[in-house]
Amino acid sequence: MDLILEIGYDKVTVDDITQRADLARATFYAHYRDKGELLTAMIEELARDLMSRIQPLVPIGSDVMQGVVIGELFRHAQEHRNLYRAALSGAGNGSARRAYFETLVITAVSVFAEWRASTDAPARLPVDFLARAWAGAHLVLVEWWLTDRPNYTAIEMTHLEVEFMLRGIAWGIGLSPNKMSLDKDFLSSSEVPGAPPTAS
Repeated sequence: MDLILEIGYDKVTVDDITQRADLARATFYAHYRDKGELLTAMIEELARDLMSRIQPLVPIGSDVMQGVVIGELFRHAQEHRNLYRAALSGAGNGSARRAYFETLVITAVSVFAEWRASTDAPARLPVDFLARAWAGAHLVLVEWWLTDRPNYTAIEMTHLEVEFMLRGIAWGIGLSPNKMSLDKDFLSSSEVPGAPPTAS
């Protein structure tokens, strides 16, 4: 992962890896076919570790936003900063980034489905849509935080993300969501799910 950050994934060779790790090439090939397989194994291990830490925190049948789960995601990223930065850099044609994203989606689908089951109110948006929207936002926030290193702690990032999840963009920039509406041309579009058909 250090080599990826230093010279880029495409330039890293097996020789570079074995020299940095002080291992023989034969030792490397006894465990991995190539550097792509090594990268995949490292990301799978990262995902397993992450899941083992957040699964005990996932609420069952709760309608309370669990900030502790979001907080653990940020703490995990902070503890494995270089691994996350390398994974989110697009290494391996984006395979590491996609693997992390799918881990987030799987977790979100489970949590959101539990929340959905805890209420009698009708769902406003599909759970799979919500899971991917949140996972994409969280991934980009983690990447921004670790790469640009803004002056935020893991706890501060957690509070910002939870507020965003609970209240949305309009609230975040100071507008009143209750007073906002979509433009009529958009709402009347036949391409909008659930919108009335346009007049012929």
